[in-house]
Amino acid sequence: MSVRCRERALIVLAATEKVSDQVLAQRLGTTRHRVARWRKRFEAGGIEALKKDRPRGGRPPSIDAAKIKQIVRLTTQSTPRLEYARPSGLGSATPRCCVYGTLMA
Repeated sequence: MSVRCRERALIVLAATEKVSDQVLAQRLGTTRHRVARWRKRFEAGGIEALKKDRPRGGRPPSIDAAKIKQIVRLTTQSTPRLEYARPSGLGSATPRCCVYGTLMA
């Protein structure tokens, strides 16, 4: 279980005590806003709502899923080198970003 899921579950479980968001926030070491957000999302979507983050803004991916899969395969089965990025025209940080992003998903 991720740290985020654990925190969300603790918020929802503590919310059954019928105390204010501020009291829960102080007890759990988080913010009142975060407690209110996850209480509301749980009420609207149940446990499934706790498992997902909402989509975030930002630039769309510039590398397709097949290329990411290839980079992850290359970098996890051997020592990552700059040569993996050069033939495809990618930057030297791209392999690290792909592997990190895959591990964090």
